[in-house]
Amino acid sequence: MKSFTTIAALGLGVSGAAIHKRTDTPSDKCCFDIDITGGVTGPLGSLWDGQIRVGPNYTAIPFCIENSMVTDNQGRGCRVIGE
Repeated sequence: MKSFTTIAALGLGVSGAAIHKRTDTPSDKCCFDIDITGGVTGPLGSLWDGQIRVGPNYTAIPFCIENSMVTDNQGRGCRVIGE
């Protein structure tokens, strides 16, 4: 999970990230949300098509680690890409 945070932070050009364990998700999954600080500040949220965005206008979504993969709240695999 630390590697994912580092990659995400580098991809977004941020100065800090905080990971919060989610308690409102199934107990058989390790779920969390991420808040970003830097040039853009806010939670990681997603658009209808699964694109992950950061900012105060987005609602934090849970990310879960399951079978060694990080997925979003719709079960889609996550990857970091440039703009």
